[in-house]
Amino acid sequence: MSVTPHPTTHRPLTTTHATLRLDERSPETSHSVQKLWNEGITAELPDKDFDGARYYPPAGVVTCRTGNAIVTVLNAAATRVRTPDAVQCPECEEPHEAALMDACPWCGVETPEGRTTGTITVRYTEDR
Repeated sequence: MSVTPHPTTHRPLTTTHATLRLDERSPETSHSVQKLWNEGITAELPDKDFDGARYYPPAGVVTCRTGNAIVTVLNAAATRVRTPDAVQCPECEEPHEAALMDACPWCGVETPEGRTTGTITVRYTEDR
Protein backbone atom coordinates (compact mmCIF):
# COMPACT_ATOMS: atom_id res chain seq x y z
CA MET A 1 0.00 0.00 0.00
CA SER A 2 1.37 3.44 -0.86
CA VAL A 3 0.60 6.60 1.05
CA THR A 4 0.49 9.99 -0.64
CA PRO A 5 1.35 12.77 1.83
CA HIS A 6 -0.88 15.84 1.99
CA PRO A 7 0.76 18.43 -0.30
CA THR A 8 0.43 21.38 2.11
CA THR A 9 1.93 19.67 5.15
CA HIS A 10 4.57 17.53 3.48
CA ARG A 11 7.98 18.65 2.28
CA PRO A 12 8.73 16.81 -0.95
CA LEU A 13 12.16 15.64 -2.01
CA THR A 14 14.12 17.73 -4.51
CA THR A 15 15.44 16.10 -7.68
CA THR A 16 18.79 16.97 -9.23
CA HIS A 17 16.90 18.03 -12.35
CA ALA A 18 14.96 20.65 -10.34
CA THR A 19 18.18 22.03 -8.85
CA LEU A 20 19.77 22.28 -12.31
CA ARG A 21 16.67 24.01 -13.74
CA LEU A 22 16.71 26.57 -10.89
CA ASP A 23 20.36 27.36 -11.62
CA GLU A 24 19.51 27.75 -15.31
CA ARG A 25 16.25 29.69 -15.00
CA SER A 26 17.03 31.93 -12.03
CA PRO A 27 20.82 32.09 -11.66
CA GLU A 28 20.67 35.19 -9.44
CA THR A 29 18.79 33.44 -6.62
CA SER A 30 20.82 32.07 -3.74
CA HIS A 31 17.90 30.07 -2.33
CA SER A 32 17.47 26.32 -2.60
CA VAL A 33 14.64 24.68 -4.51
CA GLN A 34 13.26 23.50 -1.15
CA LYS A 35 13.18 27.06 0.22
CA LEU A 36 11.37 28.31 -2.87
CA TRP A 37 8.82 25.51 -2.47
CA ASN A 38 8.33 26.17 1.25
CA GLU A 39 7.97 29.95 0.88
CA GLY A 40 6.21 30.06 -2.48
CA ILE A 41 2.46 30.45 -2.87
CA THR A 42 0.11 27.80 -4.20
CA ALA A 43 -0.09 27.96 -7.98
CA GLU A 44 -2.00 26.30 -10.79
CA LEU A 45 -0.44 25.65 -14.18
CA PRO A 46 -3.39 25.00 -16.52
CA ASP A 47 -1.14 23.97 -19.41
CA LYS A 48 0.99 21.53 -17.40
CA ASP A 49 0.40 18.19 -15.66
CA PHE A 50 1.91 18.35 -12.16
CA ASP A 51 0.45 17.31 -8.80
CA GLY A 52 1.33 20.65 -7.22
CA ALA A 53 3.11 23.91 -7.90
CA ARG A 54 4.34 26.93 -5.96
CA TYR A 55 5.14 30.38 -7.36
CA TYR A 56 8.06 32.35 -5.87
CA PRO A 57 7.91 35.93 -7.26
CA PRO A 58 11.36 37.21 -6.19
CA ALA A 59 13.01 34.55 -8.37
CA GLY A 60 10.30 34.59 -11.07
CA VAL A 61 9.96 30.81 -10.97
CA VAL A 62 7.46 28.06 -10.25
CA THR A 63 8.55 24.89 -8.46
CA CYS A 64 6.61 21.82 -9.65
CA ARG A 65 5.83 18.63 -7.74
CA THR A 66 4.93 15.19 -9.04
CA GLY A 67 4.17 12.63 -6.36
CA ASN A 68 6.69 12.97 -3.55
CA ALA A 69 9.29 15.06 -5.41
CA ILE A 70 9.89 18.53 -6.77
CA VAL A 71 10.73 17.54 -10.33
CA THR A 72 11.42 20.82 -12.12
CA VAL A 73 11.54 24.60 -11.86
CA LEU A 74 9.83 26.65 -14.58
CA ASN A 75 10.30 30.26 -15.60
CA ALA A 76 7.02 31.94 -14.62
CA ALA A 77 7.25 34.28 -17.62
CA ALA A 78 7.26 31.31 -19.99
CA THR A 79 4.08 29.57 -18.78
CA ARG A 80 0.57 30.41 -17.62
CA VAL A 81 0.50 30.66 -13.83
CA ARG A 82 -2.61 31.15 -11.70
CA THR A 83 -2.60 31.74 -7.96
CA PRO A 84 -5.92 30.70 -6.40
CA ASP A 85 -7.16 32.35 -3.18
CA ALA A 86 -4.58 35.12 -3.46
CA VAL A 87 -4.59 38.91 -3.30
CA GLN A 88 -2.45 41.22 -5.37
CA CYS A 89 -0.12 43.52 -3.45
CA PRO A 90 -0.92 47.17 -4.23
CA GLU A 91 2.79 48.05 -4.13
CA CYS A 92 4.77 45.30 -5.94
CA GLU A 93 1.69 43.85 -7.73
CA GLU A 94 2.72 40.27 -6.90
CA PRO A 95 0.15 37.81 -5.53
CA HIS A 96 0.31 36.45 -2.00
CA GLU A 97 -1.89 34.43 0.36
CA ALA A 98 -3.42 37.19 2.48
CA ALA A 99 -5.21 34.79 4.82
CA LEU A 100 -1.81 33.62 6.05
CA MET A 101 -0.14 37.01 6.61
CA ASP A 102 -0.75 40.68 7.40
CA ALA A 103 1.81 42.03 4.94
CA CYS A 104 3.13 41.19 1.50
CA PRO A 105 6.00 38.72 1.95
CA TRP A 106 7.78 40.13 -1.10
CA CYS A 107 7.89 43.88 -0.36
CA GLY A 108 6.55 44.18 3.21
CA VAL A 109 3.57 46.46 2.48
CA GLU A 110 0.65 45.79 4.83
CA THR A 111 -2.30 44.00 3.31
CA PRO A 112 -5.36 46.30 3.44
CA GLU A 113 -8.18 44.87 5.54
CA GLY A 114 -11.29 43.66 3.81
CA ARG A 115 -9.59 42.64 0.57
CA THR A 116 -11.19 39.69 -1.09
CA THR A 117 -9.23 36.83 -2.53
CA GLY A 118 -9.51 35.39 -5.98
CA THR A 119 -7.49 33.72 -8.67
CA ILE A 120 -4.74 35.92 -10.07
CA THR A 121 -3.15 35.18 -13.41
CA VAL A 122 0.52 36.15 -13.31
CA ARG A 123 1.60 38.23 -16.29
CA TYR A 124 5.06 39.53 -17.06
CA THR A 125 6.19 42.35 -19.29
CA GLU A 126 9.51 42.57 -21.09
CA ASP A 127 10.99 45.01 -18.54
CA ARG A 128 10.42 42.71 -15.56
